[in-house]
Amino acid sequence: MLRWLFPTVEDKIAKVRADVAKGRFAAARDALDGLSHPDVPQLRTEALAGLCRLNLDAARGWAEAREPERVEHHLDLARSFLQPGLEGDLQATRLHCRDVLAAQRQADAEAARRAEARMFDVDPRFKSAHALDALDLPEGIEAEDAEAMHARLALLYENYPEALRGGMIRLGAAFSAAVLDLDDGRTQQAAAVLAGLSDEEPLVHWERARLAQALRDPAAAAQHLRAFAQHAGGHHEIGAAHSAALLAQAEAEAGDPQAGLQTLRAARQEAPDLATPLWAALLEVTGDLAAAESALRGLVQKTKPQPWMYTSIARLRLKGGLRSEAAAALETGLRSCGCAPGSCGDKGPDLETHRMLATLYLEDQTTLARAFELSDTARGLVERPTWEDIYLAALTAFRRAEPDAAALIESLRAATPVGDPRRARLDRWLPAA
Repeated sequence: MLRWLFPTVEDKIAKVRADVAKGRFAAARDALDGLSHPDVPQLRTEALAGLCRLNLDAARGWAEAREPERVEHHLDLARSFLQPGLEGDLQATRLHCRDVLAAQRQADAEAARRAEARMFDVDPRFKSAHALDALDLPEGIEAEDAEAMHARLALLYENYPEALRGGMIRLGAAFSAAVLDLDDGRTQQAAAVLAGLSDEEPLVHWERARLAQALRDPAAAAQHLRAFAQHAGGHHEIGAAHSAALLAQAEAEAGDPQAGLQTLRAARQEAPDLATPLWAALLEVTGDLAAAESALRGLVQKTKPQPWMYTSIARLRLKGGLRSEAAAALETGLRSCGCAPGSCGDKGPDLETHRMLATLYLEDQTTLARAFELSDTARGLVERPTWEDIYLAALTAFRRAEPDAAALIESLRAATPVGDPRRARLDRWLPAA
């Protein structure tokens, strides 16, 4: 079989040396697990020392950024990777971060004192009662469980929009019990109760929609979400969700992405950043590739970049025939997603990014050295090979002119049914011998 798929120990050690030289310390450390070779101890020491220094640098940066939790995270990582000779660096970094954060706290405290000095007309009155006191517990709750149950109901109550919370009081213990059953996965019990409650209450339709989602019935979920909006005076945020976004998703899953797009477009008139990943996906599936990419690029600018954002942009560009632009998006993703992928030791490289970029370069026969490097990294990340992984293996073997390439290509061709759209890729990039 191919050395690409089954490299020798010497191949693996050579790859580790290259990773250490290029600063890919996490990849080097992981690759050494299970290897038996005289160079393993030294290479492991170099990889761990590199990870320690990277995390010390990261801790200093997060201290300046006023992120004490991230500082501690990276200091903990640095301690876990500590090697002889780096104890002084760790101590110096810890003291530096302590001093920076202490100075920030002092400045914040002084600002708070100045603000407090300007405060006046404090109103000491507080509400003496709360609507939560009116929540009825479901029947059959033992006295020793009452406090915990009331706490759960309080969380449910606070999760609903303020304008709709009264509905939970009106619907009483039966409704509360049904919602708890739904949250606990007892869908049959929840369905039996919800079916008998008032069709005029928006919260009943909301919970029926959640039930339909749990039962994988997107058409029913969409029906109840429309009824919810009708009775609730429009769509609402409910906890971390938004009824308009859930309706758009349900409509798309029920086979009508255009309806989902219209629903979300209307909601985004008032909330322009609502459900941007879903918005981009609906634009893509309805054929507006340029608008989908624009939405994703805006998301990259407003949030912490994530690998899926760049692979999504690359996929859109590929659909439009922009292969070099797709590769550029993926390269940007590798540079932009936090630390260099895997370099801090707390996360590994992204398989899809490496696989997608390696495939592009190998298909187009551009920057082959870079392509082989990416392909080797992707191979090491695969746990359960997919068609795309085998395709990349065959493509790599083909471009490297390995002796078993033809056999692997024919095996892949035999495993890809006639009529499968992936056959076109094989015909274009891996023609039969």
